[in-house]
Amino acid sequence: MLEPPLLQNMKLRPVASLLFLFAPCMALAADNVRGDNPDSPPSTPEEERAKFHLPPGFEIQLVAAEPDIQKPINISFDGAGRLWVTGSEMYPWPAGTDASRQPIPGYEKAFADIASAFHVGDKAPHPSTEARDTVRVLSDFDQNGHAKTIRVFADGLNIPSGIQPLPHGSPAIAAAYGLLPNFDPNPAMVKRAPLGGRHIGHAPKGDSAIVYSVPKIWLLTDWDGDGFAESRVPLYETAGYLDTHGGMSSFLYWTDGWIYGTHGFRNHSEIHDLNGRMTLLESGNTYRFRPDGSAFEIYTHGQTNPFGLAVDPLGNFYSADSHSKPVYMLQRGGYYEGIGKQHDGLGFAPRITDDGHGSTAIAGIAYYADDKFPEEYRGNLFNGNPVTRRVNRDKLEWHGSTPQAVRQPDFVVSDDPWFRPVQVKLGPDGALWIADFYNPIIGHYEFPLADPRRDHKHGRIWRIVYRGEQKDTPAATPPDLGHLGTNDLLDKLGDVNLETRRLAANELVDRIGERAQHEVANRFLKTIPLNLFTPEPGPVKVDPTTLSRLITEQSVMERFKPGFSAAWFLNTNLSSEQNAATLLRMPDAFASHSLQWFGEFREKSIPGLTLAEQRLALKDPNRPTLQRNAARAISATVIALRNDVEDDNERAKKLREQSLKEIPEVLTALLDASDHVDKDDTELTYALRMALRDCLLLPDSYQAVTQIGAEENAAAADHIADVSVAVPTAESAEFLLGHLQRHGLGSPRIGEYFKHVALHLPSEKFSLLSDLVAKIGDAPLLQRLVAADGLAQAARQRGITLPEETVAWTHKIMIECLASNNDWMLKAAIESVREAKFDAKLEPLAKIATNAKRSEPLRIAALEALANLDAARSILGQVLATPAGMKFRKRAAELLNQSNTDEARAALLAALPNAPTDVGNFIAAGLAATDSGAESLISTIEKGKATPVLLRNPLVTAALEKRPQGLRDRATALTKDLPPEDERLDKVISQRATAYEKAKPDSIHGAQIFQQNCAVCHKIHNQGANIGPALDGIGARGRPSRDRRTSSIPTRQRRTPLFRQTIIGNQRTAQTFARLERPPKRANYSYLPT
Repeated sequence: MLEPPLLQNMKLRPVASLLFLFAPCMALAADNVRGDNPDSPPSTPEEERAKFHLPPGFEIQLVAAEPDIQKPINISFDGAGRLWVTGSEMYPWPAGTDASRQPIPGYEKAFADIASAFHVGDKAPHPSTEARDTVRVLSDFDQNGHAKTIRVFADGLNIPSGIQPLPHGSPAIAAAYGLLPNFDPNPAMVKRAPLGGRHIGHAPKGDSAIVYSVPKIWLLTDWDGDGFAESRVPLYETAGYLDTHGGMSSFLYWTDGWIYGTHGFRNHSEIHDLNGRMTLLESGNTYRFRPDGSAFEIYTHGQTNPFGLAVDPLGNFYSADSHSKPVYMLQRGGYYEGIGKQHDGLGFAPRITDDGHGSTAIAGIAYYADDKFPEEYRGNLFNGNPVTRRVNRDKLEWHGSTPQAVRQPDFVVSDDPWFRPVQVKLGPDGALWIADFYNPIIGHYEFPLADPRRDHKHGRIWRIVYRGEQKDTPAATPPDLGHLGTNDLLDKLGDVNLETRRLAANELVDRIGERAQHEVANRFLKTIPLNLFTPEPGPVKVDPTTLSRLITEQSVMERFKPGFSAAWFLNTNLSSEQNAATLLRMPDAFASHSLQWFGEFREKSIPGLTLAEQRLALKDPNRPTLQRNAARAISATVIALRNDVEDDNERAKKLREQSLKEIPEVLTALLDASDHVDKDDTELTYALRMALRDCLLLPDSYQAVTQIGAEENAAAADHIADVSVAVPTAESAEFLLGHLQRHGLGSPRIGEYFKHVALHLPSEKFSLLSDLVAKIGDAPLLQRLVAADGLAQAARQRGITLPEETVAWTHKIMIECLASNNDWMLKAAIESVREAKFDAKLEPLAKIATNAKRSEPLRIAALEALANLDAARSILGQVLATPAGMKFRKRAAELLNQSNTDEARAALLAALPNAPTDVGNFIAAGLAATDSGAESLISTIEKGKATPVLLRNPLVTAALEKRPQGLRDRATALTKDLPPEDERLDKVISQRATAYEKAKPDSIHGAQIFQQNCAVCHKIHNQGANIGPALDGIGARGRPSRDRRTSSIPTRQRRTPLFRQTIIGNQRTAQTFARLERPPKRANYSYLPT
């Protein structure tokens, strides 16, 4: 079952450790799975191949390796059977020029931001003015998978990731150049460009591909046919690149004419299409765009760092993600869990596995849709796992329309610590193809970004084929579809290999074009079973090959002639029931695919089927996949209606009016279907809830709720109330108010309903809500707290004056909850009073903050909730002077600094002489942020009451740069005779490392240290958080040498001794704080036995 949205938000941990902890905190180990060994030498390709372990009958083949390719990031096949590869030697540091060899605006600041965000200090490389990455094309594969021909299609690229080759003659190419005003070949490429200036008016002689290269999605074109892309024009711009391992990637040109992709962690992107429309992407998302640059839209929200997309034969999309779950099935418009992510009120979309695959870094995903592998591997998902040096395998077990990804024995295991599978792809030959980023460093966060051991030269591509136990089964090679005509391509639309069907469809649409339309339509209509249109009842049987062909032919025709899917069977002389019955006689796979097309709003015309036919597909509870796709189609249709697209077409207007009249019956169908969903079919439940919510966002939809009598039907009213919290309108608030009055005072979600009403009910009706306050005394305490929080927010945000007795009730509930022993309750209570200013919260919050038995996150939250009370400054000062945790004391220092009062500065200066180094740095940095604070800091140091070393801290020096010259000169005078910082820190590190060598291992003490300092971000044996790198198997590296141990200390830790950085995001205030934390004293360090 889906978790209640409130519980989901409470479970979301907004704390993310971004750097690996000092080695002793990594001591817990058991499974020998991790693959990081940065000091190991590289193997030759043949040596690496000998270190792979595969199931019996499978063979791994080397396709290409350095120096013929760079380090591969993404791979993609074209219709000619060639493999396109984005390769990099620049990663992770971008260059200052883009794919057109022009300077990137704002690059200097962006580069400095990367160096600052990853704390590399002066270890950052010198910014490069020359991008050196490439797209290469591999072809002419032999039986052993080896690519005999490799050529550079484009050079001068900048950490390219997503790659999608386009068929020759694709109309998207001409359309894109037609949208570009006054297009001319790039001046930097003019020596390679054909003569004659603009190219509009004739097709390019060579290839074209769409590629992401920092900071844009580009169309690269070889106009003169020499094999090199001399034309580079941006289709979509501009993507953020603060985190270059989270770029735009995983491009997949699906049969619907959209290219799908992923957007990764920590990047802020404002994507403009060629028509000037902007789409905002924040950290993890998936999206889709038209290959001609005309449209870009979000497909799903959330996930942390998705990298890899796959599709199954039903058109279900799957993604690979890191730091949430390794596998998701995606529903368009869904909100998925991830670091710092929030949902839209419906709760997070379902997960299909709880198995983390022993890793926080999953890259690449493939769905196996072919018959070349044995039966047990078909329909499986395969993930690249660069942390554990493996390719994971999951079997999909279906519960209605919901798959559960069940972990199977790993498909590939490597003993080579450099093996990094970053993408896994099904090839049109039925093999699995793997991009191996071959590197001793695992990824972006496990080691310092400027670690000199990062490899920039090695990279491999592998192919896995099934040869049988006797190795006598010949391996196929990728087929060449690039020269096939219409009829031959039509035959390929029924191929057993899904990738071949995808490529054939795109060849037909893009290369053959409208010349193929008539033949495709004829083939489709001839393939449809003749008895479909007879009055005989019952399902129509279709063999698997024919079914695959029909589905792909239908996609092709939709792209030629939008609305074809409905037009081929829609009989205007029949009722909606009769037309729907015709469609529903077809197998679920075809009917579901049709419904997906019917839900697409295309070219400003209502979808071919009205809502009447769509709702009828919801009726059979024995066909849950069909129901899910019907719900998705309804969502797409009502979203189009809600957008109120103007169309002068009379038929479109008529259909729009007809569809709006259908809303009452659509609501009835959705409510009926919701009553009969199997509890394990979470994807169907979510799809129905989205469709119901989308209907309720239409104008006057709540009148339809009244019309069908849902308000008086307890079950129906509960379904409406459940999704109304995701409908931010006055109508939804009025419905929920009525629901509370009629049914809801005993609802387990009464507080959530109360809060929604408080935030959206028209102010003139607010007294009706206040009247209900006294009647919810029997509700669970947590729900009463949520209600109180909603009332308080309404007062603050909407300016509503609450009755005195209501204010007193909210304060009473909040204070009562602050005394709870339940951590979740306590967390919610602290959040509820964070912005409130009433003296009664001081004492209970102070008790929490000063109670050493409480968890540190709760104590910090209590400090933050206290900070807006003047009387709390003395408490913050007391906390700062206690021997509490470093993070806790640093937060107290930050909060005192933020108050910027004489009393606060006095408390900070009083604590400074005896403060540990990291706390002292935070105190000093805060003081240096203002002129008065900097004056007091420098005066204290001049009097000998604090060390001048504080003034060397990067946070302090950055703040002092903004102070008056006189203060800066005094600071310079205090530090001029100090030894170089690196020399001083090297001495500190050496002393601590020597002490560590003498420490006696203590597994019990080490486990306590892990829970105290590491578990907030790192997981081992399913204990701890899945935020920082997982530590399973870390003991397999053995007790590290002194050099290895100290070299693992990130550069920023060397700059500020043994610190780590933590990002803490506040969901309520959208604030983000950067913090540094010192690990335990050396006496506590120990390695646990493994």
